[in-house]
Amino acid sequence: MVSPDKNSRRDDADTPIGNGGDIEKARADLPKEDLGALGMESILEVDVDQFLGTLVADYRSACQALLLEYQENIGPMRVLKPVVRSGTLPSGAEFSVHGFGCRFTQPDGTIVEWEKGIDGRTDMIEPHRLADFAESKGISQFASPDYNLRLLQKAVELGKAEAGNSGLQNNVFFLA
Repeated sequence: MVSPDKNSRRDDADTPIGNGGDIEKARADLPKEDLGALGMESILEVDVDQFLGTLVADYRSACQALLLEYQENIGPMRVLKPVVRSGTLPSGAEFSVHGFGCRFTQPDGTIVEWEKGIDGRTDMIEPHRLADFAESKGISQFASPDYNLRLLQKAVELGKAEAGNSGLQNNVFFLA
């Protein structure tokens, strides 16, 4: 059985996400060292649904809203030759265009790091960007890039996501 990485913050069940439920209560009531008693595979399956249904959905929604605001106020998002490299949007979100992406920091401190795929796709999901997003929102359960990678890999196994490698980008995923 695979146990959670000791540096992973995913077992900090005190931060509720979504609508909560009996699994979170059961997990919270277990001593941290006994998380394996539930079986890592079952934890991954439960967390995949929660992860995709809340964190990933919130992240994608934030990306879409910020990109739309950028385009409406600055112009097309051209990552290699941006019209404006950094600044503040009317909502108060600060942005910084880099490489193939853009980092947005919302007024509440939420970090939304967006990357355009080499193949032109804009709906990529990357474990480390989701971890930054989760951590900036105070959701410690999904603040580990390693755990998010395992969740995304499990989502692929369950047919809920697709894995993709696009040029130099590894560990990128797309919702199925």
